[in-house]
Amino acid sequence: MTEKDNTTTKDTGNWYILTVGLPHIPAPIPLASGVSLRPINEPLTVFDLAAAGATGFQGWAVLEPIATACTCEIESAVDANISPGYDTLNRAWLASALLVLRGFTRHLCVACSRYSWNIIAGHQKRHSATFQKQLQDEGVEPAVFTPRDDLPKFQGQLLDYHLSA
Repeated sequence: MTEKDNTTTKDTGNWYILTVGLPHIPAPIPLASGVSLRPINEPLTVFDLAAAGATGFQGWAVLEPIATACTCEIESAVDANISPGYDTLNRAWLASALLVLRGFTRHLCVACSRYSWNIIAGHQKRHSATFQKQLQDEGVEPAVFTPRDDLPKFQGQLLDYHLSA
């Protein structure tokens, strides 16, 4: 859904599905055409999740207790969206089901994003020097409310959770 007109739109990019409970892998593993299992290269911290929350990831705090167990993501490429009825998120779900059938039964797909979770994981550590410099040069308010190295606007959501307000 778009924010402005609340209408459904066609996918314009890949989806990256964060998984918990899979073993860490050293390199991407192709699972099917346009679908791969990719490692999360740095530990995902509560501060990284909060940075994603600051750019629109609602419910980010739900992932904090399991963040360190999130070692992989499933990438589903929109350009491989060739079978009718199997859009990018459906193909990621099928890849997860394939992993279950292959013996990886203790994993869960917990959230999806339009950009890789590798951009989020380690964000705070990678950009703390920039924040410190901006804090020194411009003061607290600009450093906190208009950081130079903010994450891109988050597009995604939690998956497989049933939360109520």
